[in-house]
Amino acid sequence: MIHHQSLELGLIVCVWYGASMLAATSSKTLLTEGTLDASSLSLTQMLISSILALGSSVVSNGTVKHLYLHSVKDVLHLVILSIVFTLAFWFLNLAYTSMSTSLANTQRSMEPLYSLLLLKLSSNDVVNWNLIVAIIPIVFGAMLASYGNATFSWWGFCYCSLANLFFALRMFMYKHIKAKLHLDHTTMFFYTSGLSAILLSMFNTSMGLSPSLPYTVYWNGAYFFLYLQLSFVVLSYVSLVSHSVLNAFRRPAVILFDVFTLDTKVSFINMVGVTIACLGVAVYSLIQINQRK
Repeated sequence: MIHHQSLELGLIVCVWYGASMLAATSSKTLLTEGTLDASSLSLTQMLISSILALGSSVVSNGTVKHLYLHSVKDVLHLVILSIVFTLAFWFLNLAYTSMSTSLANTQRSMEPLYSLLLLKLSSNDVVNWNLIVAIIPIVFGAMLASYGNATFSWWGFCYCSLANLFFALRMFMYKHIKAKLHLDHTTMFFYTSGLSAILLSMFNTSMGLSPSLPYTVYWNGAYFFLYLQLSFVVLSYVSLVSHSVLNAFRRPAVILFDVFTLDTKVSFINMVGVTIACLGVAVYSLIQINQRK
């Protein structure tokens, strides 16, 4: 039985990593080829994800009654969360237009820095010095990964910084709103991606799902949905510590996949930086989990 569960978990992790790799590289390809701009890509990702999330939510719950919201205040909470969610992924897609997928994902490893800043601003609690120390290799690694990198741009750096800020804010808000509304992860994702699609459609009046779009667009949306949802599936199998380690090593897998499939040029120093940054994220996550106990 344990052996069967291990094989099942291994398969899910492989699909999670694979979907993450394909979502990142296909996003970069669509943006580079000019098939979609960052806003339109974000819209298609949210539209496809909301459809898949709705189906998954209904199947897993066996009913639609759990989709009902009880008050306007609940809707407002989800709208605010979806705005933050939209901005996070829109800025990430903008970053893909300005630098390589590997460098953008390395810059994304600096999200813990923004989480700490938000934590300090939102409470009077003393921040654990171990967390602050763990931030240092992350920042240093990101700097090494950028040093001499042909794809580095200040615009891309700004986009990644804004994406990190909104991703960190999303995590703060997500936990609070999910606990308040008593919704499962798939239903939460349905609401946030669906509302995000509505918000983005206001700025893309001529854009939507169409038979004229290449199949890559639809596959990209499916990869996008899978990698976000399978993260929570993996968490249902393992402890927070194990999940944090797996998630920390997901990023270098995406980076290496980008280097080999898109022939992105990186130096030895850049790869050392990527390794240091990702290991720093793993250490930071473990310290943070230990602090909560």
